[in-house]
Amino acid sequence: MIEIEGITKRYDATTVVDDVSMVIEPRTIAVIVGTSGSGKTTLLRMINRLV
Repeated sequence: MIEIEGITKRYDATTVVDDVSMVIEPRTIAVIVGTSGSGKTTLLRMINRLV
């Protein structure tokens, strides 16, 4: 299971991920959808502890 609660990421004065919480249960397919520059890659990097 992946569980995140209230994560936020800022680059200087720009907030790219703001107060995101979610739970992904085992054997579940999850999709992250958004426009270009909306923070999808940053969110995935945060989940993987790369940022």
